[in-house]
Amino acid sequence: MNNSTGAMDDQNDRNEISNQAEVEMRNPNKRTPSISSKEEDANEDVECVPYGWLSIRPKWLQFLNNPKGYLVFLCWFVFVQGMAVNGFISVIISTLERRFVLPSVQSGSISSCYDFSVMIIIIFVTYLGESSHKPKWLGTGAFIFVLGSLVFMLPHFITPEYDVTPSEVDTCDPTRPTANTCLEGDSSLSNYFWMFVAAQALHGIGASPLFTLGVTYLDENVRPASLSIYIGIFQAVSTLGPAVGYLVGGLFLGIWTDFPKEPPGGIADDHPLWVGAWWLGSVMPACLGILMVLPLLGFPRYLKDHKKVAALRVVENQKGTDFKSRSETEGVAGGIKDFPVAVWTLVKNAPFMFICLGLITESMILSSISAFGPKLLESQFSVSSGSSAIIAGMVVIPSGLIGALIGGFLVKKFNLMFRGMILLCIATLSVSLVLMAGFFFNCPSLRFAGVNTYYNNTSLDYKGVFDLASQCNSNCSCDTSYNPVCGDNNIMYYSSCHAGCTEKLDKNADGYQTFSGCGCVSANETDARNGAVAGECSIDCGNLWGFIVVVFAMALFAFVAVVPTVTATIRCVSHTQRAFALGVQSLLYRALGTVPGPIIFGSIIDQSCILWETSCDGARQCWLYNNGEMSLNVFILLASLKLGSCIFYILCYMTYRAPSSAEEGKDSDVKMASDGKAEGAPVGTLSTDF
Repeated sequence: MNNSTGAMDDQNDRNEISNQAEVEMRNPNKRTPSISSKEEDANEDVECVPYGWLSIRPKWLQFLNNPKGYLVFLCWFVFVQGMAVNGFISVIISTLERRFVLPSVQSGSISSCYDFSVMIIIIFVTYLGESSHKPKWLGTGAFIFVLGSLVFMLPHFITPEYDVTPSEVDTCDPTRPTANTCLEGDSSLSNYFWMFVAAQALHGIGASPLFTLGVTYLDENVRPASLSIYIGIFQAVSTLGPAVGYLVGGLFLGIWTDFPKEPPGGIADDHPLWVGAWWLGSVMPACLGILMVLPLLGFPRYLKDHKKVAALRVVENQKGTDFKSRSETEGVAGGIKDFPVAVWTLVKNAPFMFICLGLITESMILSSISAFGPKLLESQFSVSSGSSAIIAGMVVIPSGLIGALIGGFLVKKFNLMFRGMILLCIATLSVSLVLMAGFFFNCPSLRFAGVNTYYNNTSLDYKGVFDLASQCNSNCSCDTSYNPVCGDNNIMYYSSCHAGCTEKLDKNADGYQTFSGCGCVSANETDARNGAVAGECSIDCGNLWGFIVVVFAMALFAFVAVVPTVTATIRCVSHTQRAFALGVQSLLYRALGTVPGPIIFGSIIDQSCILWETSCDGARQCWLYNNGEMSLNVFILLASLKLGSCIFYILCYMTYRAPSSAEEGKDSDVKMASDGKAEGAPVGTLSTDF
């Protein structure tokens, strides 16, 4: 089977080369070399270097020295990167807020620091790496990425154990001295924010060549007809990594952070003060990442079929955007002197710039949901941090895998050229925009006494000020330590003291502390409902599955556009600018999309907070959100960004001007196809367009 497949590929290669040769014969004055003649001469001098390191190149490893072997380790790298940065770290955002007393804006900044570090160096990595040994860049980057994972877990080992001992002020006692008006805490914990920033910076530096040099190395060594499949597999694995991070991270969050010790007070993983083993999420990427460093460093600068691939390449870059460095035109080293001209060549390429603008809006959506998606589920549907991570993984895994593979399949099946790929993106993103309505699925906010519900169980219209004090707890001398209880009336109270409870009972069958004599729970002296249980109240809401189904469909259509977008990007620019174009694109969508996205999204989430806990040093932590306001704000932001994506891709389609040589080549291909069919001759691969 493999031999027959290889024979078919060889036959297709011969047909494509034959068709291209006939096009050039019919258009001798319009020959369109895919790369410059000097670059071809240089490639002719490059021998097929065996796989290995320095003088160590064993024969039994040469089965890796091909595009498929390279794809395995490139996918390994992107899997580890996605699992760590877009999976584990996104899952533990709310946990880091509790453990290190961080607001959402600051925790969102941790997520953005990865993109910020990539943004700083990506231009130079791609500009210098375009003409250098790309696998060496990737192997070195993988090692730096591993260092970032090691630094990220370090705060767990150098900080004291997590102290979640319930407040001693747990019952109403009129004889007790007045409690503190602010929460005493370890203010030094928030300083570890900068260690997370440093770790994310190392992650970004290490992963900077992954989506740029890694993809262009594929483009250099894979036949154009098969490139979309390779990129589709790569993109599918890039979504599999975060999904596995969500699922495994959710399981880790169900383990006490200081295991094997038992959590104090017998609290369970659904308690609002629970902190899971967030640091375990950095152990797996570090272990898996170190195993891929040497394999990536072993690949040669070019694979053995790179000259055949160069002969099959078709020029589709925007008309008038050809770029040649001084080394090509004058025979001297251009280097950094060509940098301004290279940048200007891309800036005046209108389709490329509109793709970049579309990616800016899309990346802002993706980074925001990645960072705060689990927290959104926690608030909207009252699920634990571990469960929300598993649900997010259930949505991301199938939608990402299926979407990326469908996108690659459609590009290959219909041999889509640039305009066809952009039309495919417009169609899928438009459907995704309609499905944004799924964010209106939510559950009512938990009823909280003194916040959105009066102590006498009547509705309270929250206007930015809440009062936890009431006549029923005015003489209790309660402190401000958050340790919520759920009353028999299914209303939450800030603590058992704020519920007016006078007696502490034994734990119930589920291990939760119980209280009685809660004056704020009972409506009157004869009301038998005067008990409370530690923890949050349950809520009866059936909207979760509707949310999951609609958001899954929304993500599926969005992921379909990934492969045609990447392929269109490297097709609409000059061949000598592929990696540099991906670098400029990465700079733009990170600087204007993924860096500010989580910060803006976190700020919007903070605006819907209706219950803050403030420590003595001024640090604040939110415990309750207005779900309706949060849903509306999230929908307005994300739908506006998605609409912008559709508009930018439409403008990209309208401004594209194919080079005249490509149009003539396309017409000749079609004519040859019809002639070949009429004569019964084999027909090579055709490039069709919508």
